Amino acid sequence: MHIDFSDDMRQAFVITRNEIKKFMSGKKIFLFGILLTLVIVLNAAMPYLLGGGYDYPIEVAKNFLGMIDLLIILAAVMFAATTIVSEYEERTVLILLTRPVRKWVIFIGKLIASFAIVSVFMAIMYVFTAVYSVAVTGSVVGEIGTSFGLCLCAVFGVCGFAMLLSTIAKKSSTASIMTLVLLILVLAIIGSLLQEQGIDTSWLLISAMGSIYRVLSGIPIDSLVYDAGVMIGWGVVCTAVGLILFKKRDL
Repeated sequence: MHIDFSDDMRQAFVITRNEIKKFMSGKKIFLFGILLTLVIVLNAAMPYLLGGGYDYPIEVAKNFLGMIDLLIILAAVMFAATTIVSEYEERTVLILLTRPVRKWVIFIGKLIASFAIVSVFMAIMYVFTAVYSVAVTGSVVGEIGTSFGLCLCAVFGVCGFAMLLSTIAKKSSTASIMTLVLLILVLAIIGSLLQEQGIDTSWLLISAMGSIYRVLSGIPIDSLVYDAGVMIGWGVVCTAVGLILFKKRDL
């Protein structure tokens, strides 16, 4: 059977475009926009309301980006965790699978859309942090670009993880809760238990995501490339497993 890879990728980007349009017209993007705005406003105003302020760019970066890992997870919960299961839940998959489009194309198209929308939100956070830092301190911490690069690696890893859960869940709410609980609670508990036994936990997604914040201190991190590789590796493995499960999933 002849496989036209270029046509498959064209179809994947069509699915990506349609998925992004769905995100843009839904309530989730509005809700997450409010959340991000609230985080920005609080970080910008609270130090001054409490009688302090920002004197150095590192203070701005650490305050604004101190919860970036949690924001990535919440964004993935809202967008990536529901993108596959919602098609089954709403029965729109019946229409989607009748089209001459391969399942892997559908999966990759939705993954790209989820990665893109979450990345845009994170970029907004970083851009505002940089602009605000320059406005109040006159400069921006030099490591912010490296931090953003690590942030994108984390977005891919978390979105891949959320997409995997989206392929096995029966309901969108279940997929969202599973993603949130596993990433914030279960992996954290596993990491703590392993550390108590003296076992290395640097391979855990949550552990690697810590480098997004740590790099802002300007402290050289020898494992920087390793942490990026761990996050990307989680994304690749979860995407591969999710794709296999999606191909096997019945209506």
